[in-house]
Amino acid sequence: MSSVQPVFSQTALQAGVTEGLVSARIHIGIDGKVNQVDVIKSKPLKYFDKDVITAASQWRYAPISSPQTTIIEFVLKQNN
Repeated sequence: MSSVQPVFSQTALQAGVTEGLVSARIHIGIDGKVNQVDVIKSKPLKYFDKDVITAASQWRYAPISSPQTTIIEFVLKQNN
């Protein structure tokens, strides 16, 4: 598997947000590519959704025999 980590949102930085949590449902095709990413929950609301979707859409898994869905939690913290 290869993964790309979400970039910390500039909008969040400008708003003084220093950390966030996003839970996402990731749909994986038989070729190991992510077909779809759905945000289930995010705190604070909406600040990191786009960044998580962009990053998780680039993930790659080993090929599988049937499509699968998994839920991943992303913890985002501002780099000091």
